[in-house]
Amino acid sequence: MTACFSTALNAIAAASTRSRHLRGRGPGGNPRRCCRAGAALVSMCRTSRSHRPRCLPFVEVDEAVIVDHSPVLTYSSYLALDEILTAQRPHSDEHEEMLFIVVHQVHELWFKQLLHEFAGLQRQLALGDSAHVLHSLRRSLGILKSVITQIDVLETMTPSQFTSFRGSLGTASGFQSAQFREIEAVLGRRDHRAFERYLEGSGERYRIESAMNRPTLFDSFLGYLVVHGYPVPHDLLYRDVSLPMEPSVELQGVLLQVYHDDDVAAEVCEGLVDLDQRIQEWRYRHGKMVERIIGDKSGTGGSSGAAYLRATLSTPMFPDLWTVRGRL
Repeated sequence: MTACFSTALNAIAAASTRSRHLRGRGPGGNPRRCCRAGAALVSMCRTSRSHRPRCLPFVEVDEAVIVDHSPVLTYSSYLALDEILTAQRPHSDEHEEMLFIVVHQVHELWFKQLLHEFAGLQRQLALGDSAHVLHSLRRSLGILKSVITQIDVLETMTPSQFTSFRGSLGTASGFQSAQFREIEAVLGRRDHRAFERYLEGSGERYRIESAMNRPTLFDSFLGYLVVHGYPVPHDLLYRDVSLPMEPSVELQGVLLQVYHDDDVAAEVCEGLVDLDQRIQEWRYRHGKMVERIIGDKSGTGGSSGAAYLRATLSTPMFPDLWTVRGRL
């Protein structure tokens, strides 16, 4: 075991011990000292990338953010409106196709922002920074609410209106959204079929595969619990993050303690449950919209359409947070 790894484990243990002593396993403790311990742990693990364990939840998230340092002259140039407003290129003369393109492009912009928010959220969880964690969760929920609401606009399209230009879509389908597949990977999905549909060497495949080999949002949450003094099982903290996380009775016992303490960590748990529920709402609304417009026909990208979307509804992202509710 490397020196960095040993020091990291000692820092986690020390933070956990101090936090339990300060908090007395109740809501009256001072989490700020634990946050500083978490910050020190992040700093230590950054000193040597080669010595950093791949399964630690404290990671730098691979984010594709392009910074433009050119002078800002106008509203239009700042927002790159010349590029955005000419990116709608219908493949038919049908009036309804423009709506179809715009709604899906807006979805992709919101997905981009969600990935940005989740990257920040994982960094905040690693630091045990409860205030910013809760703020990021609220923002992410607001974004998902907007994404879901936009389905109302798409549902103004009748089946015959969609059919009028459907043939122009070719094999293009929302099923192929690489950003949504990346969101699923960040939230815990581990299914190689999600990136194997994309060409080898493509940026889309790389980003999805990379996300499936990094700690998930829930892994980062487990690190947050450690910083706040909770005894998360060692095998979960240092698991192989390329595999799906299985439900854990031991972890559910820890979550029971979190809820009984009724402190800020319990609020974070509820925020994650809200996030999971909002994702399920998106899946449901999306599935019903597809069913409403094309019925049980196959999707344009080769998926089974509404049947595939219905099948995803029964799989929560954070099953332990749902299972523990029956024991409260």
